[in-house]
Amino acid sequence: MYEAKMRTMRLEQAAAAECVEREHRGKVAELRRDAQLKEEKMAEQSAAKHAHLAKFLEQVGYSRPCPPPPT
Repeated sequence: MYEAKMRTMRLEQAAAAECVEREHRGKVAELRRDAQLKEEKMAEQSAAKHAHLAKFLEQVGYSRPCPPPPT
């Protein structure tokens, strides 16, 4: 009887641990998706700012000076 009770408790514990692990995997996957979306959004914003700045510099006639020749 004691052994059956222990086996039942172990099974319940394993089921609970699996449930927690499943939730954890789901949350980690969600965090990764959120991070990926934020990274993509930041890259788009950076590209847009760069394009805006490049257009502005072109309008004001700025040209990059040539780098000095290597010695």
